Amino acid sequence: MRFCVYNNKTYIVTGHMMSDIYWFGVLLIEILTALPAIGENTPDEQYSLVERARQILANKRNLKEIIDPRLEQNYPLESAFECRALAIKCVANKRNDRPSSKEVLQVLERIYAVSLI
Repeated sequence: MRFCVYNNKTYIVTGHMMSDIYWFGVLLIEILTALPAIGENTPDEQYSLVERARQILANKRNLKEIIDPRLEQNYPLESAFECRALAIKCVANKRNDRPSSKEVLQVLERIYAVSLI
């Protein structure tokens, strides 16, 4: 089993630990992309999944560019867009810009309900 500690630049600069919501956002991005948070063969400063995802996912149209190709577009597109938006909110640099646990749960419940239709 591989264990990877995500070394966030915000923590290094500010000294503040990131919230569970931030880490959940990292996990969502990993799930959407099937990529590790840190590149296995590159130094941390050269590859950050969160930074790459922020740039690509900032535009809703770019979702298909980064989503796990093994899904073969076999997923509800609207749910994928919602997951994308939630992930980006969760990894916001400022703590106050991130959703609360309650808000995350509400979005996840909405995504789940939409995917059942």
